[in-house]
Amino acid sequence: LSESGGFIVVCISYRLGALGYIFSEDSECRDLGLQDQTCALRWVREHIHLFGGDPDRVTVAGQSAGAYSVQCLISRTREPLFSKAIIMSSPLVLSLSESRARRTARKFSDFLGKDIMDADISEIVSAQVRTEKPSGPGMVYMPLCSTSVKDGAAPSLREVLITSQQDDGNPFSPAAWLSPLLTWAIFRAPVKNYRRSLEKHGIKTSQMLLTWRHKDGLQGATHTAELPLLFGDWALWKDVPMVRGCEEREYIQQRDALRTRISEFVKG
Repeated sequence: LSESGGFIVVCISYRLGALGYIFSEDSECRDLGLQDQTCALRWVREHIHLFGGDPDRVTVAGQSAGAYSVQCLISRTREPLFSKAIIMSSPLVLSLSESRARRTARKFSDFLGKDIMDADISEIVSAQVRTEKPSGPGMVYMPLCSTSVKDGAAPSLREVLITSQQDDGNPFSPAAWLSPLLTWAIFRAPVKNYRRSLEKHGIKTSQMLLTWRHKDGLQGATHTAELPLLFGDWALWKDVPMVRGCEEREYIQQRDALRTRISEFVKG
């Protein structure tokens, strides 16, 4: 992506699951995954010039849960850490209430049976899985912060690109006929209000719908289908279900089109 787009790509790691998002009564210890992301963005702002980058032209981007993280960063950041954002297939309607987060934390603690700082990774993962199973729909390990920008957005943010897949709901649909409904309700319909909220704060927004589905593709333009086009190459992706059966020429054509659009947004 860096070679084809002509811009610097920084990939970061951050805590996930219980380590990143278990509820804590201490507000400073909540949403540690988001705190990791903010820490990384501070590092980028301070050091990206050493790589030839411009600290005043940073684009933060994420897909799915990563896109939800971007929305949280937009709503809670009060430092000049990024000027643009790309939100790709965010589950815009999902949220986590504090009461549910508390219940999850209690269940997790009961299953773990010890202080999380004294547990090894296998014990944490086991307790995490046991906690998730009876918890119902949605995600139990996610940021508690609001994605609403009613009270303001990141101060240096100037422009946001929101993308979605035509069949984003496919992986989450128990029946094929439900996919269009879930796609609309979770990924598409909420975008209008979110864009309106951003634009009230003077932030320019644009939207892109990705519809590519090759002739042998059974999943259509499904959730995560943009990732094989953005990252890596044909040899890496040719055997995954969403690409399998596609001709290399078609893959390259779609890949180049999407990477060009992303590059134009980042550098424009």
